[in-house]
Amino acid sequence: MIITIVSKINKYIMKNKFIVPAVIVIILVIGAGFLVARRGAEHPLETGSEQVLLNPSKPTTTPTSTPSTVQTPTPTLTEKTSEGQFSGGDAVENVDVQVFEVVYDGEGFSPNSLKVKQGDVVIFSDKSSKAFRPASDPHPSHTLYPELDAKTPVASGGSFQFKFTKLGSWGYHDHLNSAATGTIIVEK
Repeated sequence: MIITIVSKINKYIMKNKFIVPAVIVIILVIGAGFLVARRGAEHPLETGSEQVLLNPSKPTTTPTSTPSTVQTPTPTLTEKTSEGQFSGGDAVENVDVQVFEVVYDGEGFSPNSLKVKQGDVVIFSDKSSKAFRPASDPHPSHTLYPELDAKTPVASGGSFQFKFTKLGSWGYHDHLNSAATGTIIVEK
């Protein structure tokens, strides 16, 4: 009986030669798609100039009561998104890009001073009830690091993302409230 079934299957396969390769191709395509989707879930942020946005419900820094101290918070890697603004800037090769968040609360920035590596991305998030415009010092010319300028106000709840490619200590402020200032220190 088993020999009869195997014989019938063999005759069916011989008559329909195109079905077996088609089934194999379909299985390979589905398997490859599964592997690609799984790999993307494990590596949600790639280096380069893609846009990134932090999960606002999980802050990456802890505010400090002494704004003069430099904090190096643990970065948070997140999914790519098309929301927000991104400065772009020059590419920095052979680095692992990390993402940091600086929060504007309407009166100032937290953390007030932040140390990052060359090529890291800082997201300036507006958690206030009014718009802000992060920009490089000095006010109003923004000539210290001219690329660090949102150019237009960022609405409440929005963000401005900037990739720091130049080494140094960069003062910045809210162009709409120049008393609110901060510093980003970029190291190699």
